[in-house]
Amino acid sequence: MVADFHDPPWSAPLDVAACLAAIPDDATVKGLFLLPMVAEAQRLGVVLPGARERYLPFSDYPLTEHATLLVEAARVLFPDASMREGLRKLGRAAQRAFRETTIGKVIWSTAEHLHGALDSVAKGYALTSFPSRVAVVEKGPGVAHVRFEEVHYFIDSHHVGIFEGVMRACGVRGSVRVRLDSPSSGEFLLTWASD
Repeated sequence: MVADFHDPPWSAPLDVAACLAAIPDDATVKGLFLLPMVAEAQRLGVVLPGARERYLPFSDYPLTEHATLLVEAARVLFPDASMREGLRKLGRAAQRAFRETTIGKVIWSTAEHLHGALDSVAKGYALTSFPSRVAVVEKGPGVAHVRFEEVHYFIDSHHVGIFEGVMRACGVRGSVRVRLDSPSSGEFLLTWASD
């Protein structure tokens, strides 16, 4: 089973148009994930063409809009990185945006170690992105196995970054390997040095 996982394809081209076209029309995400990108672009004096003038943290926005902004932000904030690397870097900041919200603080308050943090992240997906389902299906010393279903955007780049950001927030150095079943479902194998 472990042999089925591989390193994310950082240098592989990404067909952004196909990814955006595959997102269901009714898929949504909370505004709290759009706000930091727009704020950082404004701070740097760059424009994200797809951005609205205002986002509310717990209002729902089309997932296609969020994914479009991720692509635009990756291009302007990380111009020397591949698209996949730029999306990865944006993902690393996502857990911080969630943790700064009231609901995020409540959910993260139960995370005393990395396994608890991973459980919190899985719960966070259900609260912030529809119709996504994320579950930690197996965990042990220095390892966790995470299942994604109906996560309709950039699993093997942006979402890898999200889980890397969680590990960093917990003071853990490790790796995330992927196995995709489809563009919207698959699994991560997280490994790290355990005590």
